[in-house]
Amino acid sequence: DGKLVGKYAGASGTSEMTDLTFEDNTVKFNVTVGNDMVITFSAIVAEDKLSGMLSLQFGEAAIAGTKRK
Repeated sequence: DGKLVGKYAGASGTSEMTDLTFEDNTVKFNVTVGNDMVITFSAIVAEDKLSGMLSLQFGEAAIAGTKRK
C-alpha cells in the first residue's frame, strides 16, 4: 500500500517505528521506548552512510551509521 514500516532495536529494547518517512534522502521516524518515552529521529542517507540527530525529553544527540554488508 506504499507505507513504510520498520523496527527499531536498541539498548532500551525493540519498538515499531511510527510516522516513518523517506523523502529527499532524509529518513524520519519516532519510536517509543521504556516508560513511553518518545525518541524522534531525522537523518540524511547518502550512499551507504546515515547522519543526523535524535531528540527526546532530555535533549538532542548526533547519530551516524553505515549500511551492513
